[in-house]
Amino acid sequence: EMIKTAENAFAEVPAGRIFSKNARLSYMGRRIVSRAVDAYLTIRRQIDEGDFKPVEFEADFGRNKRLGAPCYQTGDSRVYLRGRIDRVDVAMIKDNEFFRIIDYKSSHKDIRLCRIKEGLDIQLPLYMMAYMNDTGTKPGGMYYFDAAKKIVSVDYNTEPETIGDKIQEESKLIGYTLADADVIQAMDRNFSKNSRHISVRANAGGQLSGNLITDDDISAMSRVVERHIVEKTNSIYSGEYEVNPVRYQNSWACEYCDFKGICGFDRSAADCRFRSISETKDKDLEWEDSE
Repeated sequence: EMIKTAENAFAEVPAGRIFSKNARLSYMGRRIVSRAVDAYLTIRRQIDEGDFKPVEFEADFGRNKRLGAPCYQTGDSRVYLRGRIDRVDVAMIKDNEFFRIIDYKSSHKDIRLCRIKEGLDIQLPLYMMAYMNDTGTKPGGMYYFDAAKKIVSVDYNTEPETIGDKIQEESKLIGYTLADADVIQAMDRNFSKNSRHISVRANAGGQLSGNLITDDDISAMSRVVERHIVEKTNSIYSGEYEVNPVRYQNSWACEYCDFKGICGFDRSAADCRFRSISETKDKDLEWEDSE
């Protein structure tokens, strides 16, 4: 019923009327509406079942913006960053205000601490740093929300409730949560063993596991991200940029690069080498050698 209501509303706006021209466009329009409704219901459930509530949408940070610009010294120059945070939620937890950053993605996007350490996946940490430094509030988590339609594999006789549980598992926020029991409970009020909304679990003894970060991780992560920003900025100013694309697991940066015909990277040449990123488990990661 909600999808039908949304389809009717979509058909009334100028952008929606475009999809009524033929059967193919009509099918595409129904898929867009169905995807939007699924995303809305998931977001609504994540908000209703926790204490974190939205306070900012498309929050701009930068010079002359409501949120101040992160500023970094590079040689004799200062670099001011700018960006837009899709959503910021906050919650009061034991007289302290915590926030979480959420960035919407139209397809799956993962984030790993080992990639942040190597200067990749720094979007969420940078957003977190920008909001934290401007407001002085405490970070409780940073996440991607994957708005793609969820498809799960099940047996023919699988109960609808089980299918719903599998879809719920695939709809969790993708990212890291502060390793604090009160913060986790505020993320998911019904949390006991396995959170419905974040990648956090607890064993019978109450020990937490999953995608967790500590205050020390956040401090070290901030220093690492700042160092990468300063190094890359200095490279741009000096015109020195090595041609050594990243290779991580079974993918490499050249796969979808529009400029591989310009940079001159040749995998068969002896002086052309990938910068390989090894997969390191979060519990084994050491930030110190990146400082």
